[in-house]
Amino acid sequence: PPTFIPKGAEEEFGCKVFYDLDEAIKDVDVVYALRIQLERAASAFIPSVREYSKNYVINPDRLKLAKPDAIVMHPGPINREVDLRTEVMEGSQSKVEEQVTNGFCIRLALLYLLVKGNPGGPGESASQKRLNEVEE
Repeated sequence: PPTFIPKGAEEEFGCKVFYDLDEAIKDVDVVYALRIQLERAASAFIPSVREYSKNYVINPDRLKLAKPDAIVMHPGPINREVDLRTEVMEGSQSKVEEQVTNGFCIRLALLYLLVKGNPGGPGESASQKRLNEVEE
């Protein structure tokens, strides 16, 4: 929705802003949907969830506007029938489950590196450095 787009986004981010979702999806390789955050005062930016879903949900008809081999992505969690229709989310073009799984694994790996550090590497924590020195 236009109320979600910051003023000057095209100039600041060097992107093309579309206000018509069907036009935006036409011939794309990837349809990347995001979750409307209902818990964060979304009602201040949209008239109703029902209207938002009617105008912005990724449904099978909309997906047909993209390239035939386009993939659908969404980082999760998903508001079913609001962000994505179930048949799109569970369809052959959907990479949502894979994306969510990979995102979880990446976050775990990053947390591990942040907590444990990279012994001898630039990410080595001060406590790990001291521990390594004591062990030597």
